Amino acid sequence: MISSCTIKTNKNESQMKLWTLSNYGQIENRISNSATLNDIEQIMEKLDWNNFHQVILEKPNGDLMEVGGSLNEDGLCVMYIEEGKEFIISVPPTTVSEMTNFLKLYLEQDLTYKTKYKFE
Repeated sequence: MISSCTIKTNKNESQMKLWTLSNYGQIENRISNSATLNDIEQIMEKLDWNNFHQVILEKPNGDLMEVGGSLNEDGLCVMYIEEGKEFIISVPPTTVSEMTNFLKLYLEQDLTYKTKYKFE
C-alpha cells in the first residue's frame, strides 16, 4: 500500500537564503538559510544606508531579488532574476522602507510587485 501525505508549510517559512554584500561587494554576510520577515526587517534596519549595501533573497533554484544602493551617492535599486533573466525596476525606490517591502513581497511569493511596478 502506498500512502501519500501532504506537507504543510507556513507561508512565512522559507527556504530562501538572505545575505548581504557591503562596500561594493567586498564584504559578504550570510544572514539566514531560511529567511523570515523578521530577518528582513532586522537587516534592513541595521544597515547604514548612507553607505552602499545590497540585500539578496535567493530561492533554491537560483532565482533572486536584490535591493540595494545608498541614500547618498548611488541611489537605490530593485532587481530580480527569474529563470536566468534580469529585470531592473524602471523607477527606483527612494526609501529603505520601500526596498524592505519589495523583499517582504518576494519572501511571501506575492507577485504583485510585478504588476504594481514596471521592470525592464
